[in-house]
Amino acid sequence: MSRTSTVSTHELGSAARALLLPEEVIVNGKKRKTAATPAVKVANDLVEDVIHKWKGFGGFFAKLLEDVEAHFKVMSDMKLDKDLPDLSLDEFVLPLWTEEGQTGVWLDASNVGSGARARALALRLEEKGCNCSFSDTALHVRR
Repeated sequence: MSRTSTVSTHELGSAARALLLPEEVIVNGKKRKTAATPAVKVANDLVEDVIHKWKGFGGFFAKLLEDVEAHFKVMSDMKLDKDLPDLSLDEFVLPLWTEEGQTGVWLDASNVGSGARARALALRLEEKGCNCSFSDTALHVRR
């Protein structure tokens, strides 16, 4: 069983700019521009603003990266030690929210206490090579 991963147009454009590729590339038979759009700058500025206002982001993010790395190391070691099925689908799950009562509660309100912070965190993880997605209550991190 194999898993196909998808790459957004935004991610493709970012990678193309980082690799100094031409301003137009052909993807799946269609021409795509690699230049950053004004929307990308606005989005990046919003993320930077969220992180700038997030006291303790640096320490929280460093610890999270360590936890993610440790998780995938364990998964890799398990696969090498045993004849296990493909573990590439395995993921690191960061619980964010619990649906207690009628309103719900952020599990770590001092760090990830809003949707904006959760999304900024996911974008920073994606910059480090992770593939992130959300369920109703958690951030799912894949490699």
